[in-house]
Amino acid sequence: MKRILLVLAILMFVFTVAGTASWAASKPIVIKMGHVVAPSEPTHKAALEWAKQVKARTKGGIEIQVFPSAQLGKNRDVYEQARMGAHVVGQIDPGYAAEFGSPNLSVLQGPFLINTMTEYNNLVNSELVKKWNDQLLEQSGLRILTWNWYFGSRHIISDKGFKTVDALQGLKIRCPPNPVWVDTFKT
Repeated sequence: MKRILLVLAILMFVFTVAGTASWAASKPIVIKMGHVVAPSEPTHKAALEWAKQVKARTKGGIEIQVFPSAQLGKNRDVYEQARMGAHVVGQIDPGYAAEFGSPNLSVLQGPFLINTMTEYNNLVNSELVKKWNDQLLEQSGLRILTWNWYFGSRHIISDKGFKTVDALQGLKIRCPPNPVWVDTFKT
């Protein structure tokens, strides 16, 4: 459970800029949370715990319904739903957020940018990143709730080890179509 709560604490979410009703409304506000990972992943388990805590803290006034495995569409589909005013929350990383109108956010995923989580937290809570978040909101209508996420160090999964960068020369490496990640592997 501690692991799930840790993952919950570090998830990032994006939420549409939509009017909100009172939590004391006769019917709960229902917000759908869509993501692309499988129900067995810690991220999904953390999202379920988050939904449970939101419901408890709002005394049933807000209900989060979690949809794994791209049931609401791929990540970009969820972002677009949010931009159109749907009551939907999704995960977004800085590289993808950058594509919606705040290009500088992509540097948050630059390789070897930080050494510790304390450094990362200081960066994402800085005035500079707040400015970029505001720019994203202004350009796209997407509001970043938090950047306090950590999915672990990125690894190359293979049936053999790579002790040097030179050992990667000529290999085809599959990575998400995030410009910073693609450029990192091209380099």
